[in-house]
Amino acid sequence: MTRIDRKGQTTPFVTSGLSGPVGVAVNRQTGDIYVANCSGNSIARIARDGTVSPFAKSDLLRCPNGIAFDREGNLYVVNYRDNKMLKIDPRGVVAPFATVSEKGLGHLCFKEDRFYVTAHESHAIYEVRLDGTVKRILGNGEHGIVDGAGAKARLSFPNGIASSPYGRRFYINEYVNESTSSLPRRTIIREIVLQADK
Repeated sequence: MTRIDRKGQTTPFVTSGLSGPVGVAVNRQTGDIYVANCSGNSIARIARDGTVSPFAKSDLLRCPNGIAFDREGNLYVVNYRDNKMLKIDPRGVVAPFATVSEKGLGHLCFKEDRFYVTAHESHAIYEVRLDGTVKRILGNGEHGIVDGAGAKARLSFPNGIASSPYGRRFYINEYVNESTSSLPRRTIIREIVLQADK
C-alpha cells in the first residue's frame, strides 16, 4: 500500500501483511484503514503507524472487493466472485446484508444513507438502502457505452465508484474492449448525475 500526499508525492506505507488488497475504507473516527483482501477472503485493519492486523474473515467473503462505512461505523463489503453485499459490525462479525444483481460486483460508496454499487459483470449500478432494499438505477444489463438516464444507459464493466460532495454526482470507471483480445483494454471515467427522488 502506498501513501499519496496532497502534493501527489508517494511513499510506501504497508509492504506486507495483505493478500490481494483491493478496496480501501477509512474510519474517520479512529483513523484506522480497512482493506479488502481479495486473495485472502478477509478484511485487514491498518493502524495509523502502518501496523496490520486481521479484522474479519468468513466463508461469506468471496474475493471481497468494494468496502465502505455507514454513518454508524458498520462496514459493508461487496464480493467480486458472487453477487452478495455483506455487513460487518465493529467486532468483525460478518453477516449477509443484500443480494445485488445476478453476477459479481465491483465497488461501492455511501451517500445520503444509501449505498451505490457497481455491478461489474452485469453492466449496471444499483442503489442499496440501509434496510437492504435493492434497486437498479442505471443500465439494463446490456454492454455498451451510451449516456442516458435509468435503463437507457449502457455501461461497460463498471468498477470503481466515488461520490462528489456536491449534489448527487458520481464518477465511475469502466473497461472498454475488455472482451476483444485484438484491441488493447483501456479505462474511461464517466460522470453520473442522479435526479432527486420524487
